[in-house]
Amino acid sequence: MIEEIARMAGLEVQEREAGFVEELAGFPLAQKRTSKNKAFVHVGKDAIFKGPYAAQSLKLINNLRYPWLIHLLEEMLGLPLASRGVYRWNMLHVCPASEERVYYVGGENVGAPQRMQVESASTQVDAACRVVVRETLLRRVSEIEKVKVGSRYERHPDFDEQVAVASLQHLYLRFLFNIGDSGTHNILVREDRATSGRPIAGIDFDEHRREQEGRTLWDCFFKSEYTYLEDIYGPLVNRIVLMEGLAPSVQGRIDELNTLCERWAECLPATRRSEGVVRVPSLLDRTERIRALIKERRGVRS
Repeated sequence: MIEEIARMAGLEVQEREAGFVEELAGFPLAQKRTSKNKAFVHVGKDAIFKGPYAAQSLKLINNLRYPWLIHLLEEMLGLPLASRGVYRWNMLHVCPASEERVYYVGGENVGAPQRMQVESASTQVDAACRVVVRETLLRRVSEIEKVKVGSRYERHPDFDEQVAVASLQHLYLRFLFNIGDSGTHNILVREDRATSGRPIAGIDFDEHRREQEGRTLWDCFFKSEYTYLEDIYGPLVNRIVLMEGLAPSVQGRIDELNTLCERWAECLPATRRSEGVVRVPSLLDRTERIRALIKERRGVRS
């Protein structure tokens, strides 16, 4: 099933020899891991690799399906490249293991490898590792959007407006699929913008957020509702391209995906079973929730 979903989502599936994992171990990590349950993200010169994932991993399924589904919505909405923000994996690496096969997802390195610096680190999770020095390979939108003035944050005077608009659009699409850990800390500023036409790359699709109705737009889009978000992004909210509904072609692809996932979802713990498939009614409910919140904002401002 994993390979089927990967191919459906446009990934190339490659069988790897045992030495592949050893090779990855020689690459630095994109960042320190905060938990043993978190996958490694290894950084190569031209590619990055995330894993290992077990065959029944919900996090792996999420990494395969959600970037593809967001891409389908970007296509459906006819977004220009400058407003498209999802980072898509292009490879599924299938690796032998002692009991069952494990998987790594791989994709292009959209940073600046020539600028990358690496340092040694030791944490409670990984006793000894090599980690990319923050902001030497890539910057996150959260690192460039604001500047501290006195005791509060304000919009950075040089913050690129197109990066801001693309980030809002991406956060909107993530929310529709209930993807967790959302915010500009998980949106990268692409170094290949001149050739790709895309200013950002939204990453980290492992988790779902808790099922709850966001009180505000920022509560829907961000993991935490910071007071500075309105100042930075508020004037650009009306530039989000909203969905009117699902095109039949997209509905059909979601149905195909759910057909693959339904039987597998029965293996999940009862409390997580609802996360096994993409529930279109919930997606449409979230669409209307955002539309209502934006309409409410307009009413307050007028």
